[in-house]
Amino acid sequence: MVVNGVEKEVERVRITSSNEPWGEHLLEDGRVLRVRLIVTAAFKVIGETDPMGNPLYNIQTQMAVSVE
Repeated sequence: MVVNGVEKEVERVRITSSNEPWGEHLLEDGRVLRVRLIVTAAFKVIGETDPMGNPLYNIQTQMAVSVE
């Protein structure tokens, strides 16, 4: 998988639970814009960590939008 422009070895990590609440934004015309980011897949970058030693992950997402 390409991560930040560099080919990296990754392993898919199964998502076992998810809680993705809606963010609500009141628009000046009175409508409410509801937005939610959904993580569809997660991948752990093999052999790499951040400066604090935490593993690095790459995620795939999808955005859901609703106007009320």
